[in-house]
Amino acid sequence: MGMWDGFKRTLAIGGAEIYIQTDRETQDQGSTVSGRVLLVGKDYELAGHSIQLDLVEFWTETRSSGFGKNRRTRTVTVTHTHDSRELAGDFVLKPGDERCFPFKLRLPPNARLSTGSTGWRLTVALDVPNAIDPTGTVTLEVVPAPALMAVVEACVGRLKFCYERAHWSRSNQATTLRLLPPEMLKGELDFIEFELRHDLDGGVEGSLHLDLQEKSLGDYLKAIVNYDQVSYDFTLPAARLWREDGGPNEAEIVEAVGAILKAALAKRGAS
Repeated sequence: MGMWDGFKRTLAIGGAEIYIQTDRETQDQGSTVSGRVLLVGKDYELAGHSIQLDLVEFWTETRSSGFGKNRRTRTVTVTHTHDSRELAGDFVLKPGDERCFPFKLRLPPNARLSTGSTGWRLTVALDVPNAIDPTGTVTLEVVPAPALMAVVEACVGRLKFCYERAHWSRSNQATTLRLLPPEMLKGELDFIEFELRHDLDGGVEGSLHLDLQEKSLGDYLKAIVNYDQVSYDFTLPAARLWREDGGPNEAEIVEAVGAILKAALAKRGAS
């Protein structure tokens, strides 16, 4: 393929091969997904009315049917198209032809994170009359927005927490980021979790949850019903989250997180 080596072939069909290339291997929440679609004519001429590219969210749901002993459950994949572009109108693709179409599509500001069974995909569809429409699909890897990771990285780099995992909630479109405490705080905390959304200006808003270490029978009983978890508002506008040179303002982030940790542990010591 030569100059097309970087493209991913998504479909081989008699009249065409479809390739998709994105400019980045991973995509941040709220970012612009850009790249190119390449069509290569194959065995015979292919003519159609349009070539469309869709940005599609997909996830799984468990659905039930029937009653009593006849009740059945099944897992289905649900999709929703968030953005579309018509790459071309009427077209003719002859054997050996190569047609390249640049594209830009936008992810939602607090988009679903990619997992093994949920996430995002790009789908190319050729509208060909009186035939099964050729389609090609590639899956995207969507990761937390830079604003969210700036908070995590400051906690890891300056406060010595260990980043464990991220989870996205459909109910409030917030991203939960769990961190394990450094050695000196393991006697006080099981973990902390940021539940955050970011805005297009680059700031974050949400809450910080602390899961306190059980130190007594009373604490243990509270932990059974999650009463050992305390929550605090956590909001940092872009002006505090980022330095003037564009880098994360770790001093401001650490100050905000440290103040919450200090208040929570002091309150617990006084109780």
